Amino acid sequence: MLHLRFDKAQRRSLEWPKPKAIGPLIRLHLQIIARLMMELVRASPGLALVYSLQSALRGFLIPAQVYVTAGLIGSVVASIATTPGANAIFDQADLRFYVIAWLVLQVIPILESVVNQIVTMALGENFLHRLNQKLMLAANRVEDLAAFEGENIFNDSTAIRRELLFRPMRFMTGIFSLLTSLIALTTLSGVIIKYAWELPVIAVSLGVIALVLNAWSGRRIWGGNLIGAKHSRMMDYVFSLCYSRDSRQEVRIYGLSDYIENKFTDAFKGMKQVMNKTRREVALANVAALVPHIALLSWLIMVIVGVTHQTAAEVAAVVFLLNGALALQGQVGGFAMGIGNLIAHLAYFQKFYSFTDHLESYLDNAGTTQETTPINSIDSLSFDGCTFRYGTESDPVLTDVSFKAQRGERIAIVGRNGAGKSTLMKLAIGLYRPQQGTVLANHTDLTQVDLRSYWDRCAVCFQDFPKYTLTVGENIAFGDSNAVDELPSLDALGEAKLSYATQLGKEFEGEELSVGQWQRLSVLRSLHFAKNRDLVVLDEPTAAIDPLHEDEIFRHFDEVSAGKLAFFVTHRLSIIKFATRILVMDQGRIIDDGTHQELMARCDLYHRMYSAQADKYIKSDEAVSEVGPSELT
Repeated sequence: MLHLRFDKAQRRSLEWPKPKAIGPLIRLHLQIIARLMMELVRASPGLALVYSLQSALRGFLIPAQVYVTAGLIGSVVASIATTPGANAIFDQADLRFYVIAWLVLQVIPILESVVNQIVTMALGENFLHRLNQKLMLAANRVEDLAAFEGENIFNDSTAIRRELLFRPMRFMTGIFSLLTSLIALTTLSGVIIKYAWELPVIAVSLGVIALVLNAWSGRRIWGGNLIGAKHSRMMDYVFSLCYSRDSRQEVRIYGLSDYIENKFTDAFKGMKQVMNKTRREVALANVAALVPHIALLSWLIMVIVGVTHQTAAEVAAVVFLLNGALALQGQVGGFAMGIGNLIAHLAYFQKFYSFTDHLESYLDNAGTTQETTPINSIDSLSFDGCTFRYGTESDPVLTDVSFKAQRGERIAIVGRNGAGKSTLMKLAIGLYRPQQGTVLANHTDLTQVDLRSYWDRCAVCFQDFPKYTLTVGENIAFGDSNAVDELPSLDALGEAKLSYATQLGKEFEGEELSVGQWQRLSVLRSLHFAKNRDLVVLDEPTAAIDPLHEDEIFRHFDEVSAGKLAFFVTHRLSIIKFATRILVMDQGRIIDDGTHQELMARCDLYHRMYSAQADKYIKSDEAVSEVGPSELT
């Protein structure tokens, strides 16, 4: 079963705050509300104004309906007592006023609800779009990928993305419902206090108890969602294995169905354990929140009896007091529940802004205002004593790495799996920054370089290449996909029926490519961008590609990288012929640097790696020679 491992800081953040922390927490929540309201207004100023006015109107309609209903009943009773005959009743001005007012107050909410539905959906969509943009921009603009390292980041991002679809709308409707309730509470209390001053006071006092309980419940609900995010993430991942093109074959061949189902069930049980505990606690809080309502209703009965005894003839006053007190009690309960829901939403948005602020802190050199140097061309790249580790891992992936490279060199990087080759390239591109040492472009530290201008001079094919389910042309050039004459030939894909306009991905009813074809498409993309760039990096670009296409790709690479600074990471030493220089890595260090002949003579690891692959080709050639051409056909 998947067990939880949550750090102490996260656990403390989900507990009910201590008294001395309540003030700062309230200020924090008010700041979050202010930020969200600014986002809402910026999303659509006109709609936000209309929605605010509608919420205020609903707040005034509630006491108006109570007042007019009581007046109508009182007028009817008075008219019946003083004026016999049904038609004569409507001759009284007071009664006509209340009848018309009552009808108007029945029609206005219907019309308002029609408009409100349209405004709510339109404003909610704009609000959601703006917050999605904020999350996307924060993720896409961050320069240092170290911002995304760590389990808590994965848990937070999962919980945030999963609930972002509905949280903005619920916050928006919730905060304006509180405005409606607040106006109704204020107006009703102001009138009811004329008959029984203690009733609003008791209602508000007992409402505070319900408010605290609901606030606690809201915080616990979000806390359960956040703790359960790890289990939910595992459930999503395991579920995806059943449908993923990359895994479903092995699921059948190796009979992994039962294992995967059990893994999913374990994750589900872990999530249920967290959520059941949360639900039990919330249910108890909700039951406790009923006590103030029962107490208020009991007191209301006593007040009604007293008022009726004292003013038996004033039917309108009794009706108003009864309906008004019930409406007051409903608004108090609704306000308290609204605060509880708002607390849950604010706990979510506290994490939302904490996450986006965390990402944005990495922008512009961790928020500093230092000037950066633009890069117009990359003529040299050097590492000076660089040590790097991912996240908080104790063992560094790279240790004291130093080397220099100049424009015109094509450098191959070889070594065992896990030697740090891909990480070295990510530091060279500027996606990560070393904890010790410096990476310099044109003798300038990358921390002082305008990375956007630097990346405009880079072309990269990553080992873990993405599969964009767009058109073939978009996969290669994105915004430049219409410039067909500038796109590379599709012959390298080995599929004649594909064109630049071909949609890829079965989920969009497009063509599905093999892993090798996807990788070839990734290489074509990097080589397309490499035409006008200075630094070219290919990280295991042919791991899933057959030898014939591999040779074709590297001949293209040889042409495109001429006169540039180029690196390629590879385990296939047969393509070493395209390198002018070779770096050998082992256990996060560069253990040797030289040409093929130099390394074969002095580097034992390189000699063994090359010989192991060369022996296979030699033995294969000898086997072919012994069998003979006629026997092969």
